[in-house]
Amino acid sequence: MEKKIKVFGYGNLLNPELYNNLGCEILSVTECMLFTFLRVFNFYDKDKKLTLLNIDKSDLDKLVWGVAIEIYQKDLPKFVNCESGDEIVMADFETAGGDRLRAMLFRAEHFEADDFDFKSIKQKEYLDEILNSIKVYSKEFQVNFRKTTYIGDKTLFELGY
Repeated sequence: MEKKIKVFGYGNLLNPELYNNLGCEILSVTECMLFTFLRVFNFYDKDKKLTLLNIDKSDLDKLVWGVAIEIYQKDLPKFVNCESGDEIVMADFETAGGDRLRAMLFRAEHFEADDFDFKSIKQKEYLDEILNSIKVYSKEFQVNFRKTTYIGDKTLFELGY
């Protein structure tokens, strides 16, 4: 029997089109929360010339809503290639129903959150892409995503997104 693992999607990996195009068998996708972390636009990609979503360790009262994508372990390299350059961190998660699970996540090197350029068309397109990708999840997830995603010290919800 093949070993199964879970990968936490909090940014690009929230997009089913992306993870379905990796050529992996997706066994399940579960909405869940990661505690003591903060999702923030703080990783400036010099090639794309925009600030991407990342997660940083944070206070006990912070959390990140995302999805646990269950795959076969043999497919992990496809996810690693997709998120190249990121470190892999193991963490504990909780589903909306209170179940606990363990998954790995990809985390980029930290940069300052003020790299977000509100005037950039590329930046706006990336934000729109992320917001469109979460529409496949529950209404609760969509609201909580906006309430737990930061640009600087304000959430997307506070900024009217």
